[in-house]
Amino acid sequence: MAKDVKVEAKKGDKGLIDWEIDGKKAKDSRIEFDKGDNDVLVEFKLQDTTSRKLRFDTEQPIWIHENAAGQCPSPGATDKQIEVVSCDDNTLKLVNKNDKESILRYQLNFVDQANKAEPCDPEFKNGGTSAQ
Repeated sequence: MAKDVKVEAKKGDKGLIDWEIDGKKAKDSRIEFDKGDNDVLVEFKLQDTTSRKLRFDTEQPIWIHENAAGQCPSPGATDKQIEVVSCDDNTLKLVNKNDKESILRYQLNFVDQANKAEPCDPEFKNGGTSAQ
């Protein structure tokens, strides 16, 4: 099973970026994984319609942690349910093991042409394994 996810960067007010994940504002985006959907390949594809030449931060493309309270992950945060497979300027591929029922808050990390960090922070809702 695989999920393709469109990450769109649009020019916002006052030089900010309006992020959308599959057509929803990032803050309203939740990618759900049903119980038993294990080892799902997730491919985030960046579409940059700003003039900032955004790209994934290939050194740390994603920070992630389990947190139902909605708190964003700390810099460098990882979770054993998520494994990065590859990352280039426009595409991040990872595997969601979906080991247990949980809410995973994550931040996709991008940089612009001046290497200024531009984060995007939606969430995953994991249903867990079928064995639970």
